[in-house]
Amino acid sequence: MIEEVLKKVKEREEEFLKVIEEEKRKMEKEIEEYSDQLKKKKKETLSEIEEKAKIIEEKIVAEAKVEGDVIIEKTEKEIKDLERKFNEKKEDVLKWLFQK
Repeated sequence: MIEEVLKKVKEREEEFLKVIEEEKRKMEKEIEEYSDQLKKKKKETLSEIEEKAKIIEEKIVAEAKVEGDVIIEKTEKEIKDLERKFNEKKEDVLKWLFQK
């Protein structure tokens, strides 16, 4: 009778260990799947960040180009104004010299 009880306890123990092992495998599989999902989400997020960064970079470059063009335009206008003033002064000096 004791042997039967011990045998039943041993069988229950083996069943219990099997259940524990099966649950362990299920959890490991779930963890692996979740880990894969996280890796995929990380890649997607990094791609989105890189895409947004590229768009921002393009906008900054475009704005800098516009600002650069405006500065060049103003500088060219200032140079023309200075050349015009210089030529006017030169004419005034030449007129003054020829008057004497």
